[in-house]
Amino acid sequence: MRERVFRLCRASAFKSFLSFGAVQGAQIFLPLLAFPYLSRVLGPERFGILMYMLSLSTAVGLSVEWGFSLGAVRDIAQARDEAKVLQRTVSAVLSAKLILVFICGCLAALACPFLPYAADNSLGYSLAIAYGIALGCNPTWYFQGAGSGMRRMAVWDVLSSALALSLVFVFIDGPGQWPRYLLFLFICKAAAYTWQTAAMIRAVDGVRLDFRAGRTELRRAFILFSSRLASMLYTQGNTLIIALFLPAGQLGILLAADKIVRAVVSLSAPVTQALMPEICAAREKNPTGTARMLRASLAGTGGVMLILAIVLWLTAPWVIPVVLGSGYGETVPVLRIMAVFIPILACNIVLGNQILVPFGQERALTMVLLAVG
Repeated sequence: MRERVFRLCRASAFKSFLSFGAVQGAQIFLPLLAFPYLSRVLGPERFGILMYMLSLSTAVGLSVEWGFSLGAVRDIAQARDEAKVLQRTVSAVLSAKLILVFICGCLAALACPFLPYAADNSLGYSLAIAYGIALGCNPTWYFQGAGSGMRRMAVWDVLSSALALSLVFVFIDGPGQWPRYLLFLFICKAAAYTWQTAAMIRAVDGVRLDFRAGRTELRRAFILFSSRLASMLYTQGNTLIIALFLPAGQLGILLAADKIVRAVVSLSAPVTQALMPEICAAREKNPTGTARMLRASLAGTGGVMLILAIVLWLTAPWVIPVVLGSGYGETVPVLRIMAVFIPILACNIVLGNQILVPFGQERALTMVLLAVG
């Protein structure tokens, strides 16, 4: 038994799981620790505007990411021992991301007069777009596919999130200072991801930007981006529409409940992300073992998320006052409704990221998400 435990701890998938757990904590749970403070200091209206801007950041981040967190991971995992292929892939993806950064910046400038709260809060809006671009330039896809370097990536992600959280408590003490939160997130994440991107470039012995290859990579990964776009229809897309009709305070209630639910769903992400490159690398060599792994992952994820959904539904009246404060009581019924979808969303991640994408069924994933969106 002891030998089996030691063998598990030495396995690359287990090490990736620990690293992804740390990255998930840095990206999801450490920022949530700021919410109890921000919701009380900013008040419902400013807190609602901040939550809306964070939704815009997520949308921009997904746009710049373009599905590379799935497609590029698969390509890197399948070419771990081919140095030239790795170098070409990294060069093409970085070139594609620079194109996307330029396009997103132009679209954001054009959309500013038409988006709720954007024109009246131009500084906060600009920082939200900048933070979204930083999120989209996250180089985790390379280290995930390569099966090495995730521990260092996790350390930098955790440190950057912890630094941003610390700055919040020191420099934000009034409602008008909410843009500073976006500024701290942008500076810390941009610094961490720039440093890790440099490490990635060194790992492949340098890159040569090739925008023609970047355009080719964008076309090749478009089907995966389509699935991301479909997903955004019923996440950030709904937020943009609802913001036209709800006051900022009520919008904040809705988005805060959504953040809590997605934080719970994200608990399944470390397992999903750790197993995906292993499935891509082993699906042809060991199909029986891969099928067994997928069944266990789906069953385990569904069972654990169902238990967490029940716990969240029962504890919602106590969770909300702790997380947001006494002035956000209307969030409780919203949170309970959203908790029902926790096991569904988590199983959807397993089915898409671990089964459809590794087996080349991106179109099926996109069609499903488009129908839902």
